[in-house]
Amino acid sequence: MASFKTIVAVQKNGRITLDSAPFQAGDQVEVIVKTAPDGSRTQGRFPLRGTPYRYERPFDPALPAQ
Repeated sequence: MASFKTIVAVQKNGRITLDSAPFQAGDQVEVIVKTAPDGSRTQGRFPLRGTPYRYERPFDPALPAQ
């Protein structure tokens, strides 16, 4: 079973239009509609996501030698 995921906006008349779906005319498909994630839920969970980072000594061992 093939799947196809896209994000589209609901039109003023309540219609949703899918363009370029990878299915043939006449194929039966299952349609499930849910609101798109806005990213606000994960904002607090991963506060460092997207921030730049720098390695001070990238070739040093991660653990001290025994």
